Amino acid sequence: MHIATKYDIGAELKDVVSGFVGIVLGITQYSTGCIHYGLSAQLLGKEGDVKDWEWFDETRLRLVKQEKIKFPIFNKVGGPQPNAPEM
Repeated sequence: MHIATKYDIGAELKDVVSGFVGIVLGITQYSTGCIHYGLSAQLLGKEGDVKDWEWFDETRLRLVKQEKIKFPIFNKVGGPQPNAPEM
């Protein structure tokens, strides 16, 4: 089931508490009704490593830019997926 969320996959958001800015790569809704967004930083770590996602509650986030990155969304879930088109 698709849930209605305030922000979409690919949006650039900022956490108002920590100042963390990232791109939405995942959205989770809990049975309590809370919606959390998994944000990925756009910058690499000090040694060129990819940073882990950070998860934030929707109430802490503000929109920086809608659809910073356009991701293909496939309706089929599970099993093999077609290759994503070139962006």
